[in-house]
Amino acid sequence: MSVASTAERMADMWQASQADLGIKTVFRRIPRVLLDSECPAVVFFWRNATYDTDAMGDNEVLEERLWEPTVFIRPAYQGTETSAQTAAEDIVSPIRDFLLSRPGLEIEDEAAAGRESVYDARLISDAGYQVVPYPINDSQAKDFAAVVFQQRVREVAAIAYQD
Repeated sequence: MSVASTAERMADMWQASQADLGIKTVFRRIPRVLLDSECPAVVFFWRNATYDTDAMGDNEVLEERLWEPTVFIRPAYQGTETSAQTAAEDIVSPIRDFLLSRPGLEIEDEAAAGRESVYDARLISDAGYQVVPYPINDSQAKDFAAVVFQQRVREVAAIAYQD
């Protein structure tokens, strides 16, 4: 699998339950800008990875990558003084339960078809309520109320040896 295919898988999983989670937009790729009208939105940021070539044998590698599904609830300036925080509090538990119940990035339709996932995706933590600029590290960024979740995703990949 690749970063792109894992991001697609995560997007498929979230999209299948987006109404239940209160998510309006599920991005398959990291967008350049985030519009107010797209919120609440989830963006999948991929972070550092480690590679274990001893775990699986000579021709495979066990890749462990940190993913941060980040839920941008709404622009931080909207609403009353504490309404953005209240909205964050309302989504944390349902999303936590959603991620914990899918340790293999399972999709409901897939289970019915009898297919198995090749993933091990464990929810590690959430960073709580935050005000996060978007785009990240940009002088023109707008502040959004957000919750950042962290997942550890393990995948096995074949090593493509180069001559």
